[in-house]
Amino acid sequence: MRNLDNTIKYYELLMYYDDTSNYIDYALPKGYHFEFYKSGDENNWVDIVLSCGLITSKRKAHIFFHQFFDSFIDELDKRCIFIVDDESNEKIATVTISKVEEYGFNAAVDWFAIKKEYQGKRLSRPLITRFIKLTNNLGHKTLILHTQTTTPLAASLYLDAGFKPFNIEDKIGWKILKRLTNHKKLNGFISASDEEMYDYRNILIEKKLNEIYGIDNFYYSVWYTNGLHNVDVYSNDKSDEYEYYLAGENITLVKMPISNIKNVITTNRLLIRPIQMDDLNDIYEYASDSSINMMMFLPKETKEETKEFVLFAINEWEKENPKDREYVILLNGKIIGGINLEALNEKNKYEIGWIIHKNYRRNGYATEAAKAIIEYAFKSLNANYIQAHCDINNIASKKVMNNTGMTLEDSNGTRIYPKTGMISKECLYTIKNK
Repeated sequence: MRNLDNTIKYYELLMYYDDTSNYIDYALPKGYHFEFYKSGDENNWVDIVLSCGLITSKRKAHIFFHQFFDSFIDELDKRCIFIVDDESNEKIATVTISKVEEYGFNAAVDWFAIKKEYQGKRLSRPLITRFIKLTNNLGHKTLILHTQTTTPLAASLYLDAGFKPFNIEDKIGWKILKRLTNHKKLNGFISASDEEMYDYRNILIEKKLNEIYGIDNFYYSVWYTNGLHNVDVYSNDKSDEYEYYLAGENITLVKMPISNIKNVITTNRLLIRPIQMDDLNDIYEYASDSSINMMMFLPKETKEETKEFVLFAINEWEKENPKDREYVILLNGKIIGGINLEALNEKNKYEIGWIIHKNYRRNGYATEAAKAIIEYAFKSLNANYIQAHCDINNIASKKVMNNTGMTLEDSNGTRIYPKTGMISKECLYTIKNK
């Protein structure tokens, strides 16, 4: 039995623990210790969940991190724990006790994960002990846990530790787990049939991926809801994304452009990624704001005008070295604005610009996004100079530029707004790579 098997049909399995003061106490083996989350540990968390196959796209791992944790990010240093290898000081396992309100519970186990190379080293049971203790210390007497049929060994360990089935009305998932583990707590269920248990589409996909990456040399996940037909693959510290096309018993995988995968930037609160076609409605929502009167090419009067911009941005991202890098800014999975980085004619020089939806202004999001893009440009693009322009009357933009460390170089420029023909004075701010 594999730790993770996507040829098994996916069903969510909910379990509960009814007394966190009572648990089986397993100690960590020698050579390991626990640490709480610290600022900057997002990348360590991403590395762990990628290594064990829970998520198979680095881009999506960062998205999930923010979707799950942003609502209590200030408490993550008390709720997210890691196992650390004493010798290498590497964080090699993690689990989080999330704040929730579901099914009468206010604490949930999320993202229990151990790096692949550390599985089988007797770390799972001590990590379960630790998160039950932590839950009790946080004042939660009961606990709900999310797991799935595709990780049957983990599900069996939770049952061994004292968790009990919760969503028993969803019988097929428990029937699958019964067949895979024959756990004594599942005696009330009959075993699933082949038809109930196996995902034949995923069997075909896995066979094709074996040809590409080699057997047991990758993890993958398949996305097929809401019209999607995508496959994410993680192999040798690299993420690939495919679209799949199924015709009878034949399946074709088409690799997606790398620009859709890389160039993702994260901050404490935000995720910044390249524009996609699906972003059109969200972009139009803020780009069509009629109150915008100090931006050169906004507002966009029609959705068609916005669509032209999105298509232009996507086309730029398909280039090996885009001149215009257009991003969207996401907060908790919601697009709240955009930011761009344009290569100037002089080598290693760029211009930056941004816009935030009016409902999300005055929260520091523009400054946070701009700082991240400037750092990315300096470190990843070898930029040595970045500039930004704004209307002399645009107090908010001038504040952002000051907060990012930019310096006012000139306040006597002139700008002509192409949509209205109005003329105004313009400021130039710059920052240089130190």
